[in-house]
Amino acid sequence: MITLFTLPKPFLGHIGMIQRNAIQSWTRLHPDIDILVFGNEQGAAEVAAEFGVRHFPDVDVNEYGTPRIGGSFQQAEEAARHSHMCYVNADIMLFPDLLEAVAKVDLPRFVMGGLRTDYDIVKPVDFTRHDWAEALREDAKTNGTLHGFGGIDYFVYPRGMFGEIPQFALGRWYWDQWLVYRARRLGGALIDATACVMAIHQNHDYRHIVDVESKRGNVGGIESFGNRLLVKSILMTLEDADWQVDESGLSRIFRRTRWHLLNEAALQAEIHEYPALIRKPLVWIARQQWDRNWKKRYAELLSEQPELIVQGEKYAV
Repeated sequence: MITLFTLPKPFLGHIGMIQRNAIQSWTRLHPDIDILVFGNEQGAAEVAAEFGVRHFPDVDVNEYGTPRIGGSFQQAEEAARHSHMCYVNADIMLFPDLLEAVAKVDLPRFVMGGLRTDYDIVKPVDFTRHDWAEALREDAKTNGTLHGFGGIDYFVYPRGMFGEIPQFALGRWYWDQWLVYRARRLGGALIDATACVMAIHQNHDYRHIVDVESKRGNVGGIESFGNRLLVKSILMTLEDADWQVDESGLSRIFRRTRWHLLNEAALQAEIHEYPALIRKPLVWIARQQWDRNWKKRYAELLSEQPELIVQGEKYAV
């Protein structure tokens, strides 16, 4: 059993509707599921009361009003009724196969995630239908799109797995890739559950993000740049998973893509504290997959604050 927690956006319009869909799907995972909703966004308290989940209105936010994840993760662990945690984005619908996958993991330290299925939902799900889950899953398989390794929308992990978390802005780039790196760095397993867990991401726009060029896709913004400056290490995705869970159970894997091999070399250099002459170049090379376009992406910001270029070019030592 798990304690599941989230930090929703205001419950208004389309985003409010899909967040209600998501929370209702979580309440149907198991009678003993523990669900925590953080934040004082409009409608959060009312929705929490309506669906019988716990609400924590006080969260730490940045200058743009975006929640910082570190304090929320700590607060969730302190309030949790179960030893296993699951952070999930508030637009993700989940099904009992998540709990079935967790039951197959017998490792003491791990973080488990999976690729989401991007899917258009334009009206509330009818949860009174006895076959709502089966119908939704089948249609999502047919008409949805499996997202890439970089987008990670849920994390299952044992309480205390990450330790101190930098004050990343939630929902902006880099924080989720840092979390999976952190698990590996601390000796935990990174488990890919895509084969047996369906997580439906209900598509939406990104007009809530400050300073973005497009409202159709998450293209970063100034808050993502701030997250990037908090990263003093390499970053990882589910492509770097060293375990997988599927219908047959838990097993080891090792992907041999170019970026995975670079990440793995840099990670081992950090874990085993190789000499700086070896460690620094490995880390720098591994970071390039994330950083190769950052100057172009933030050109206007950097022209106004050129000192940020120096900060952005630092890498782990």
